[in-house]
Amino acid sequence: MKPLKIGVLLDPDKPLMDYEAHIFSNILNDTRYEVLCTIKDGRKATRKLPIIEKYKGVKLTGTLLTSLVFLVLDFLENWLLKKKSTTSFDKTEVAAKIATLPCIELFPQRKDLSDVFSREDCAKIGKLNFDVLLKHEFQTIKGEILNVPKYGIWSLQPGDNKDFRGSPGGFWEVYNNSSVTGVTLQLLGNELNSNRIIAKGFYNTQNLWYINLENALDCSVDLLLKHLRLLYEEHAFETTANGTYSNKNFQYPTFFQAFRYISRQYSKVAFHEISKLIYKKAKIEDNRDVWKLHIGKGRIENAMLWQTTTIEPPANEFWADPFLFEYQDKTYVFFENWQYSREKGKISVGIINEDRITDVKDCLDLDYHLSYPLIFEYQNQIFMIPETGQMKRLEIWRCDHFPNKWSLEKTCFEDEGRSLVDSTITKDSNNQFWLFVNFGSRKFLEHGSDLCVFKIDSPMMNEIIPHKLNPVTSDCRSARNAGNIYIDKNGRLIRPSQASQNGVYGECFNLCHIKKLTIDAYEEEILKTVTPEYKDGLYATHHVSHASDIFVVDGCYKHR
Repeated sequence: MKPLKIGVLLDPDKPLMDYEAHIFSNILNDTRYEVLCTIKDGRKATRKLPIIEKYKGVKLTGTLLTSLVFLVLDFLENWLLKKKSTTSFDKTEVAAKIATLPCIELFPQRKDLSDVFSREDCAKIGKLNFDVLLKHEFQTIKGEILNVPKYGIWSLQPGDNKDFRGSPGGFWEVYNNSSVTGVTLQLLGNELNSNRIIAKGFYNTQNLWYINLENALDCSVDLLLKHLRLLYEEHAFETTANGTYSNKNFQYPTFFQAFRYISRQYSKVAFHEISKLIYKKAKIEDNRDVWKLHIGKGRIENAMLWQTTTIEPPANEFWADPFLFEYQDKTYVFFENWQYSREKGKISVGIINEDRITDVKDCLDLDYHLSYPLIFEYQNQIFMIPETGQMKRLEIWRCDHFPNKWSLEKTCFEDEGRSLVDSTITKDSNNQFWLFVNFGSRKFLEHGSDLCVFKIDSPMMNEIIPHKLNPVTSDCRSARNAGNIYIDKNGRLIRPSQASQNGVYGECFNLCHIKKLTIDAYEEEILKTVTPEYKDGLYATHHVSHASDIFVVDGCYKHR
């Protein structure tokens, strides 16, 4: 199969944003794609653009005071962005590869906020027979150039264009306290409303503008790569209409809006950091953000959660991610046992005795963080897959002596080179095994936005086949796994999923009905969402597990 011929609307002399570097690193090193050239704006810039305008879309116009506010804001946001980033990516190699590509200069005519390309420009790039162009340069594109590539010009645009249109990307979602921030992959059209939607992703809105923007773009890299891969395989793609937009067209913030943003958002950040410092100095870190387990009778679908019994973890610990397992007429609960003093989790186990957890002991305590202890039986042996995202691999542990003696049986996914968490195995009505897993984003290690599915030969994963549509979900409101996949009383396959939104990790969880599951198709529907209102002081709940007649959920409290 011939590679997909790609052109990139990009000035190779400008520094790359991290998400751009990840995109180009992938397509330049993938034999399915042939990047023919870069295409840059040949018009001479009339002035040197400050960084804040080049990358965040903010115009430094108006009064001197307004410009100074934005320059200070740019400094603060970049400083906090560097502190927030959990990984670093050397862009030198990918930038060097881009620099070796042929570069074509085009000279469109500026009309209002649009760049209109001449027939000469179109003819210049038409000779290369592009399959698709990726837009990372120029203003709104108009003219015949939109029809030059076989599959058009694609643009990864910050914002859910149903709710927010305009500039700057990632700002207004924070300013308006939106629960999620969207990114829209679009096929560009000649008029603004004629753009067609290829796909959308939704990501947990962060407290600060730059962090929110870069987190959303970082998470959406796989959204673009997925649809390029599908274009290569299918030589076709589907789009949907842009729809009618009834909200206002968002413009650059005024001085008063910028001042309000700074005073409100930075006071939140300052309060959070000062609180952490006070708790640390007083040596009472374990009194804040405490996850606890809650035991209930019956099924989660119709439970009155306020009647569940709260299990208080010991000092210096929180307990989360419970998995129930029945063994020799007893119900055991395996869970993440986070120790504040060590700043990492281990796997502990106890016995459910009425509304108590007794005989608690450690069963897996390693040099790296562990959580989400998926436990299952296969061929008369008991296995566990704990979350080992820090090691960038999936680990299968075999039980040597139940419940607290385990040995490492196998590892998988090392070649991916990425953190993966909350691995969950299920078997469908055709006795086919499936693995559900959440990979982390590249810059911020955000695991809550993408769900990937793999067809496996058995829980030992000797053969692993990726789903055609991976990631099958790109939505922080339902992507991340939240416990065992199970069959409900109506025979439906139910996947518990987390919803990370409003800047909160694991704010609530859903019960999702898996309606279609084949290697080529995936469809699920949210039947119920459980929110953290069932106990006083609770602000998050993100996991559920069932046994015969009981269930356990976890929940996070602001204070112990």
